[in-house]
Amino acid sequence: MSAIKNSLNKVKIYSPYYFAWWRILFGFYLLYYSLATLPYLNLLYSKDGLYSDYQTLPFFPNLLAFNDSTVTVFTLGLVTLVASAFIMIGWQRRASALALWLVLACFFGRNIYTEDPSLPFVTLLLVLLTLIPEGEPLSFARRKVDWAIPYFVYFTALFALGVGYTISGYDKFLAIGWQMGDAMSHLYTLSIAHDNLLTEWLRQQPLWLTQLQTWLAGGAMLIALPTLLWQRTRRYIWFVLTAMFVFVFFTLDLNQVSFGILLFHLFLLDQAWLPGKQSSHVTLWYDHRCNLCRRYKSFIEQEDIKSITKFKHIEDYNGEAKPATEPATTIVLEVDGQTYTHSDAVLENWALIGGVWRLLSVCGYLMPKSWRDAVYDIVGRNRYRWFGACDDTCSV
Repeated sequence: MSAIKNSLNKVKIYSPYYFAWWRILFGFYLLYYSLATLPYLNLLYSKDGLYSDYQTLPFFPNLLAFNDSTVTVFTLGLVTLVASAFIMIGWQRRASALALWLVLACFFGRNIYTEDPSLPFVTLLLVLLTLIPEGEPLSFARRKVDWAIPYFVYFTALFALGVGYTISGYDKFLAIGWQMGDAMSHLYTLSIAHDNLLTEWLRQQPLWLTQLQTWLAGGAMLIALPTLLWQRTRRYIWFVLTAMFVFVFFTLDLNQVSFGILLFHLFLLDQAWLPGKQSSHVTLWYDHRCNLCRRYKSFIEQEDIKSITKFKHIEDYNGEAKPATEPATTIVLEVDGQTYTHSDAVLENWALIGGVWRLLSVCGYLMPKSWRDAVYDIVGRNRYRWFGACDDTCSV
């Protein structure tokens, strides 16, 4: 019993702000999906629709088995809209995820022909959202400094993804097209393939290259479960499987399916797979009277897992970038004796804490410095007006 209790109490080191942004993206996807299907709910699920003769799944108490009128179906559709919006903004996330899961289960129980490959993964995410404590950033719930995701939640998602891919890979290799290696060449010629330069090149590539793509894709799916469960290979197979789905997104018109499963992939992204830059001395000078700067400091404190960043008030900074002479300067970063100001300070700070923020740092450095600094200066000059300021009693 003690071993089970310890397993349930174990937490996964997970970026709070990454989860918050992922939740917003997932909620937006659910909201878009709910809006897109709302006009067709009566046709698909009511007694006046196309599928009037059905049997309810015996293991689930389906509300539509008692009342499948147009009004009931439309009301449940509105529930999906409200629940999706609540998940996106972080208001009553757990209750909203449970409500949305129940409605989707009723819909699927009423018409099993509306299933798509992403539905099991999306509904599993809804269940897992009910098990993750509230209190993450960018939500209406009360913030928790010690917010974390239970490890069994993360492992459940990891195991489900591995099982799904491995079963899919096994089924694919039972087909002669995957054994011979020409399955992908047929895929590129389907009507659902995008008509763009990428698919045009894929159709004209040599047969041996298409065969290689077929066998590599099928092989990656086949070994997904053991390689995802093994710590040493987990990150590599995750990147391969995610790259495959990004490839599908740009080659086939299956955006709803591919995007839903891609969100499942993104949920499993481990920040430790993208370590930050190595450094021995990092000091962040910030304007402690600026509410935006204080929130940025809080963000860095939570995302800096290695706790390498030291914080000081910029009023005490004696370098060239003083607030008295450069009002837009809100933060200054010192890394091993080297000083960064303006947008470089932000991007270098993200590169140091690692994770997905390091990827964003790389993307930021691809932009011209003059553009980045212009945006930084606009925000810096208006930071008190837009975000407010605390009085002279501020000390943190």
